[in-house]
Amino acid sequence: MKQDSPKDQHPIIHAQANQNRLSIVHAPPRLTNPTPILSDGYAGIEMDTQSLERLRRFHLRTVPTMGGPEAAEFFQSHAIKMACSAPYVMHLVQALTSLHDRHFSGQAHKQQIVAESYHLSRAAAQFNRKLSTPLAPADRDAVWAAGCLIGWIVFCSIDAKQASEAWPLAPSKPSDLEWIRMNDAKALLWGITDPMRSDSMFSIMSIEYAAGMHKTSASDIGIPPTFSRLYDLNDPDSESGPYAVAVRALVALLPVECNRQNYVTFLLFQGHMQPAFRELLAQRDARALLLLAYWYAKICQSVWWVERRAVLECQAICLYLERYHGGDADIRELLDYPRMRCGMLTERDPQYETGFYAEGHSTTYPLC
Repeated sequence: MKQDSPKDQHPIIHAQANQNRLSIVHAPPRLTNPTPILSDGYAGIEMDTQSLERLRRFHLRTVPTMGGPEAAEFFQSHAIKMACSAPYVMHLVQALTSLHDRHFSGQAHKQQIVAESYHLSRAAAQFNRKLSTPLAPADRDAVWAAGCLIGWIVFCSIDAKQASEAWPLAPSKPSDLEWIRMNDAKALLWGITDPMRSDSMFSIMSIEYAAGMHKTSASDIGIPPTFSRLYDLNDPDSESGPYAVAVRALVALLPVECNRQNYVTFLLFQGHMQPAFRELLAQRDARALLLLAYWYAKICQSVWWVERRAVLECQAICLYLERYHGGDADIRELLDYPRMRCGMLTERDPQYETGFYAEGHSTTYPLC
């Protein structure tokens, strides 16, 4: 694979084949023309046969998993076009698809393959260079798309092979909770790109986004008594406490089944993790960990790129809380649901029935 190409060596889109074979909206790329090179005048990427095959898999297999129905339709229509106009987006598409390949083949637990590492390193270099200069209006959609792709890659990338190697059980390392810090970076990108602006390609998803925010922002939904007791929610002073926003956002999601159609609503819970709450997570605070375990339990069977982290870290949290906070009756009771969802309980376990009833959580609150 070639390194970045200077502007005087390659035109903005090298090879006439690009317009006919790559800038495709509703059909995957065809592999009949000589190797094209995509360039934006500052950086480039050689689209060899393997890269084109990977792009085909991205279009046919990965894109449908990228968000709810509206988001998937959007990426089906625009992702390849954006990738062809911005090499750093194309590198990220290649890396995400390679990661999906590993997941699809049952190799998700293994280290990154060479192509995946290469594309991530090139994407990082090119994206950082793009962000180091004033952003042109025409670049805003591609920059936001890159932020979304990086977010998926970071969430999906977890080194642990089993719960004992996962946070919070494993010894601390710099990459712990990196996916949460990525949300801060995406918030900054949101501010400079404004993807909901009227001339943005992403604006068609504004209704889906607003609906999801409304569902997870509901504050008038009753709180199950066990949660109220554990998080002191009957105390007026707790309204401004570090757990309050996250608890209410989570409880709004408990009666809802997470599936491929609505899982974006569940992912928006990340926006309700305020700085004080995230600091408690970093400190392995028991009540903060329990809320995260419940969120993981809701999303762990939704879509491939969230499943592995959600399952492993949910299991690790449950084991951590059992080991260090098992004397707290409320925590011990509330652990049954995440333990069931992440595969730690079987139908033979006496606690399985408790977790099963929690699955059908409603305004009658069978959790308590």
